[in-house]
Amino acid sequence: FAANVPQVAAIMPRGMVVQAAGADSAPCRIRIIRYQTAAAPEDLLQYHYARAVQAGLDAARHAVPEDIIAAAGKDGETLIVHVRPGVHGLSSVDLLYRAP
Repeated sequence: FAANVPQVAAIMPRGMVVQAAGADSAPCRIRIIRYQTAAAPEDLLQYHYARAVQAGLDAARHAVPEDIIAAAGKDGETLIVHVRPGVHGLSSVDLLYRAP
């Protein structure tokens, strides 16, 4: 499932997928991807924020209670990215993408 997403939901280069799931049937075309990377949390947030904006989504960053990017399009397209410290100095990312 992680390999079959649009660019707006692509994981950061050199990211390692831990889990991925999804569905392709309407009205719930969704992808949920958990991945880890050596990239800093701030770099991850900027990467996913920039992808969301480039895709035409209205994106916002929320720092409370944890670092999250929430982005939505007019047609129901949604991207949620949650970044947190992971094990062994890696960053962990939970990504949820809902296709229009």
